[in-house]
Amino acid sequence: MRWNMLPISVLSVLGVWTDGQSVWPTLALLVFFVVGYYTTGWEHRQYKARKQDLEKLRRKLQAD
Repeated sequence: MRWNMLPISVLSVLGVWTDGQSVWPTLALLVFFVVGYYTTGWEHRQYKARKQDLEKLRRKLQAD
């Protein structure tokens, strides 16, 4: 998910930049994609930790 965000963000930022608009929409779009990139990383770490907890519980239940 995170790697397909890179070409989309580059093309979007270049599209806004080359339209001759102000710098502010370009910066806003860039900030949006940067925040989205870090948010998906945080979400992935949350699911990874949850998966490890569930695997530990499964091993414990299978041992009994």
